[in-house]
Amino acid sequence: NAGVAHYAVFAGGNGHGDDIEASESELMLDLAQRQVLPEGVELRSETSSTSTVGNWANSVQIFAELGVTQVLGVTDKLVIPRAAAIGHRIIEGYGLELELTGYVASAQAEAWRVARPREAVSHLMARRCLRAAQRQKVPLEDLDRFFFARKSSAMHKLKRVL
Repeated sequence: NAGVAHYAVFAGGNGHGDDIEASESELMLDLAQRQVLPEGVELRSETSSTSTVGNWANSVQIFAELGVTQVLGVTDKLVIPRAAAIGHRIIEGYGLELELTGYVASAQAEAWRVARPREAVSHLMARRCLRAAQRQKVPLEDLDRFFFARKSSAMHKLKRVL
């Protein structure tokens, strides 16, 4: 069944400081359930992650459970470089093929101009964190917490300088 998705896995819990009740993945799952999907597509939701690192780490566990070998990731076009770098780094040891595609929200053009520098810093921080996690042999299930602790420490240092 080339080109047919058997599963749709939505990833994303509430980030640190988010004040909405439903997780990001629950909102996406709700939208997907309202669409006409091909028959037989099983929907899954990962709700515990708090970062892109956690999204991938927790999703890999779901992919392994489902026996998935090919992954098509869908994300905001702005974050594709970071999502791809993180995704490839995390899943490379699991024999999964990854392809990413992006979307642009209609009101996003101005936000992109403002968000690009922040996204570049996030990408760099994520790459450094994943290298450190690899050196320290951090287990997959602990990556999200490890990333948050490192990111919080780096942001704290940056705020002291500013």
